[in-house]
Formats: sequence, C-alpha cells, structure tokens
Amino acid sequence: MRILYAESLGWSFLPKKPKPIIGKIFDQDSISLPWFSYPAIAQLLRFDLNGEYVLEYGGGSSTSFFLEQGAQVLTIEDSPLWAEYLRNKTKSNPKSQIICCNENNGYVKTPSELSQLIPPPSIILIDAKKRLECSLSVAEYINIFSQSKNLWLVILDNSDWHGASYSALAKSNGFIGFDYYGKGPFNAYSWCTTLFVRINSDKLCNHFKHAGPAQPMNDGLQENYDPTI
Repeated sequence: MRILYAESLGWSFLPKKPKPIIGKIFDQDSISLPWFSYPAIAQLLRFDLNGEYVLEYGGGSSTSFFLEQGAQVLTIEDSPLWAEYLRNKTKSNPKSQIICCNENNGYVKTPSELSQLIPPPSIILIDAKKRLECSLSVAEYINIFSQSKNLWLVILDNSDWHGASYSALAKSNGFIGFDYYGKGPFNAYSWCTTLFVRINSDKLCNHFKHAGPAQPMNDGLQENYDPTI
C-alpha cells in the first residue's frame, strides 16, 4: 500500500489523494485489502469478524478491512500525519478509535495496560514499528493475565522478516502459528503473514462462517488500481 513513502527516518510523504487498497479475494464485492499475503487475507475472510475487538499496531487498509467486517478497531500509530488521515477517513464509523503515541513513549502497551483495555481485545495485529517489543508484551499478556482469555487471534505480518517476534509469540500459552506465504496487495514479491490462534478455544471454531469446501480465489487487486492517485 504505497500511501506513504518510507525513508530510513520513517514516513515522510503523503500523496494528495491517499486511499486504501481495494480488490477482490473471493466472488464478493470489492473490499479493502489489508497489506497481508493473499492466503492470509483469504483465511481471515473465512472468519466471522463481526463484533470482534481489534487492537492494531499500525493502521491503514487493515483498519478499513476490519471495520468493513463489522469489528471494533483501536489503532495505535506513531505518525501524527497518518493518524489524522485515518481519523478523517473513519470518522463516520463509531467503531474506530485512532490513538497517536510517541514511538519511544507509550506506543508499546505493557501487559498491564493491555489488561486494562475495555473491552479486552479478541484480535491483535502487529504490523508496524517496535514489532519485537509489541510481540514480547502481547506474549506476556497472554501468559500472565486472565483478561487475555478473550484473545483468540494474533496477526504478525512480515513474520519471515521478524524471527525474534515470531519466536516470542510462538511461546504464548495455548497458541499455535499458521504461516501464510504468498504475494499480496501492491508488492511484486512474496512474504509471510502468520496467524497465531488459540487452539484450545471453542471460539475459534465458532468464528468459521461455514464448513463448506474451499472456494476459488481471485487475483486481489483491480487491474487499473493506482494507489498514488
């Protein structure tokens, strides 16, 4: 999703008309596509996410995706410019909350802070800065706090690039990681998005929309899509 231009010091450029990635996965209307691998997006679309509470480190098309699926979304960002764009984009949806925190002061929520969120998150996305610190905190939250029993899914994007973060989450009690390799929106290369799921919870089974056979998958992005326009 080339909405911002990334330099070594962080996000620095916002095009005049940024917009989320739009496309199709299955034979449904076009939806906002999070910047995950297509196989991971396809798996997420098999879950009923309506009514879920998502905490995401890093927002964008993922914010739009979860909101479209009926989830409540708390987004943590470190860029005031990007946070303001997200607020303007989602201001008509009462299920969206955008928080801007300094990267080195308040961005990574401690396990105790996670336990105080109301309602407690059922899904956590780690897809921005401080991935290792976020992963360590989430793993400790899962292993120590009873409030984490509501959490059934943790998403780590670019997990093939973040081995230490992967290892931290893999030590979360009762969770197992499923790796989804493949191409995704915008990028020409393949990468991995990992879904860590709580395997000892009935909630996981209850989230499947149907138990039918696998469906054919579309290519994702619309052919004429230009994210910089």
